Amino acid sequence: MDVKAIPQRWQVAGVVSFYMSAALVMVFVNKAVLNGSPDLPLLFLLNQLILAVVLVHATAFLTTKVEIPQLKLETAKKLAPVTFVNVVGLVFNILCLRGVEASYFQIARGLVLPLTIGVSSTHSRSLPSLRVLLAAFIVTFGFFIGVAPDAATTQHFREAPSQLSILYGVLSSLFIAIHAVLIKISLPHAGNSTIQLAYWQNLGSVVFLAPFIFFPGRALKAL
Repeated sequence: MDVKAIPQRWQVAGVVSFYMSAALVMVFVNKAVLNGSPDLPLLFLLNQLILAVVLVHATAFLTTKVEIPQLKLETAKKLAPVTFVNVVGLVFNILCLRGVEASYFQIARGLVLPLTIGVSSTHSRSLPSLRVLLAAFIVTFGFFIGVAPDAATTQHFREAPSQLSILYGVLSSLFIAIHAVLIKISLPHAGNSTIQLAYWQNLGSVVFLAPFIFFPGRALKAL
């Protein structure tokens, strides 16, 4: 095994830190936009997906390290499951964010880790270690403490989130967990390139989501 190919701890820590920082910024930015246009969550999501596709094309134009995959129907069919799960998870994610405060958002989606462990263990047919189970239990316990009604906290610090918004958060967590497993299965179909897989997912999500934008306004508001 090539030692150079193994990422160092500081590299892993750097990537994780960057991801967490970017995700945190995106939560507050997205919430600010949703506060101004609460009836257009799907249109807002569609615009983000289209922009992601455009940015990949722009990056590929500037550097040869990013390659745009060839659009083949056979590949699209193989990647349809991961793309579908991805867009459904994103829809529940943005609907959850619309209904809760930005500071409460991560609590509403607090079951991502336990559900990911459960889905991964079910798929691999293996039992996680005791430490992993302990971590999942702590996170799950924290989730139920966070979503439990508390009159004092609600009155002084935040508005009470609706049960529907919490349900959206749980469903978002479930689809994120399934998506994490499907990524590993789908990566070979995208030439083992995370960039190409991300491109396929964003483009495919646009195709899946676009028809719903033309639904009557009441249908979208019902979400």
